[in-house]
Amino acid sequence: MTDDTLSAADARAMPAVARPASRWLLPGGIAGVVLLGVGTFAALYRPPAGPADAAALPISTRAPTRSADLPPAPLLASAPAPVASPVFVPPQIIVTPAPVTVIAVPPAPRPTTTPALVLDLSIAPKADAAATAGVDTAGVKLSSNEAFLDRVVRQKPETVGTDRLSSTDMVIPQGSIITAVLETAINSDLPGLVRAVVSRDVRGFDGSRILIPRGSRLIGQYSNGVALGQSRAFVIWTRLLRSDGVSVQLGSAATDPLGAAGLGGKVNNHFLRRFGAATLLSVITSGLDYLVNTAQKGSSVVVGSPTQATQLAGIALQREIDIPPTIKVAQGTPVRVFVAKDLDFSPDRAAR
Repeated sequence: MTDDTLSAADARAMPAVARPASRWLLPGGIAGVVLLGVGTFAALYRPPAGPADAAALPISTRAPTRSADLPPAPLLASAPAPVASPVFVPPQIIVTPAPVTVIAVPPAPRPTTTPALVLDLSIAPKADAAATAGVDTAGVKLSSNEAFLDRVVRQKPETVGTDRLSSTDMVIPQGSIITAVLETAINSDLPGLVRAVVSRDVRGFDGSRILIPRGSRLIGQYSNGVALGQSRAFVIWTRLLRSDGVSVQLGSAATDPLGAAGLGGKVNNHFLRRFGAATLLSVITSGLDYLVNTAQKGSSVVVGSPTQATQLAGIALQREIDIPPTIKVAQGTPVRVFVAKDLDFSPDRAAR
C-alpha cells in the first residue's frame, strides 16, 4: 500500500471539524498580528522637538503691563477722627523720705581668730591629796586600793610626843573589847536608842583591877540610813553606866563577836512590795492597751491615753522601788564594843 493511499485513508477517518481548511491560514494569521502591533507602536511614538522646531513657535511681541497703566483704585471715604475730651489729672504728690539714722556697728571678730587661754602658774597652790588620788605620776588611773596605798605612802610622818598613863591599873586603853548582850531589839525602819548589858568583867591595862564589872549597862543609838544591799545595822555606844553610879562617855562603835563593824540581823528587802508593784503595773498597762485597741475598732471614745496612765504608774512604782531594806536585830544578840579612846577611871579624874 502506498503513502498516498494511507494519507487518503487518514483524511477520511478524521472528523470534519478537526480537519484544517487550508495550510496557510495559521501562518497568515500570525503575520497579520505582528504587522498590526508594529503599526500601533509606530503611531504612538513621537520624537522630541529639536532646536529648529522651537524656533518655529510663535513669539509674543506684546509689552508687559506696568502698574502706572493700571486704573487707580477707588478711594474710600475716611471717617473723621474722634475729638479727645479733657481729662483732669490730679497734681503729683512728692513725698520727701525721712532721714535714715545709721547706727555704727563694730566689726565682728574674725572667725579665724582663736581665743587664747593664759595660765599663770607662778603661784600655784599645792595639789590636794584628794584631787590627785587615783592618778599616779605617769598619768595611769589607779584603783581605789592602789590610790589608798599611794596616799598613805606619800604622807609624811608626824612627830608626836610620848604620853605616859597616869595609872595603868585604872585605865582601859583604846582598842579594848567590851562584851555585852542586847536588852532591846533593833528595827532600822526608824532611828532609835538601844541598850545592852555587859556580860563579862573588863579589867584595866595591867589587869589588876576590874574597872567595868558584869551587869554594867551600855546606852547607844542606831540609824535608819540603810542603803540597798546593806545587811548590817550601824550602832554607836554613847555611854557606860556602872552599878556604883560611875558613868563614862564611850563614843565607840558596835561590832559583832569577830570584830566586824555593825550588827548583823534579819534583812527584809520588801520583795513583794517592790516587785509586786511592777507586776501590777504591767497588768494595768496591758489592760489599757487592750481597751484602747477594742475602742478603736468600735464607736467608743476613750478619754486619756495608756501613756499617761503608764507615766503615773511609773511614778508610783519608783517610790515603791526606792524602799530601803529593813534590818532587825533580835533581843539577846551578843555584841562587842570596840573602845575608841582611853577610859580613865582614876578617883581624881572622877572627882573632876
